[in-house]
Amino acid sequence: MSLHKRGLAGARSERGSAPAEFVMVGLLLTFLTLAIVQLALGLYIRNVVQDAAIDGAFHAALADTTVAEGEERVLTIVSRAVSSAVLQGVQGSESDGTITMTVQATLPLLGFWGVPYGMEISAHAPAETLDR
Repeated sequence: MSLHKRGLAGARSERGSAPAEFVMVGLLLTFLTLAIVQLALGLYIRNVVQDAAIDGAFHAALADTTVAEGEERVLTIVSRAVSSAVLQGVQGSESDGTITMTVQATLPLLGFWGVPYGMEISAHAPAETLDR
């Protein structure tokens, strides 16, 4: 068989492979895109919970507020930004003039579904007093 005929035979054997390659590459790109979106969602939820813990701690540290009001503020912020279902627990405490706000939340793995108590974030703020 001549070189020219062998080249044509090789081209015929690859006939119809374009749709298969398209599907394989398309699935790979779709998987990578969804993985990036899931990572972005996880980072967004972590940032919302962290900012809510910080804001709740500083709110509770004000001279005319209580730790319970700081906990309620954390719940309000997370509920407005994401969902209150993300939170597993909010606990505030005061010791040695420091307010500590500890927030436990779900670590999202597939959409909003994930590992309960997968994230625990603590924030601290110095407590204000009215003493001079």
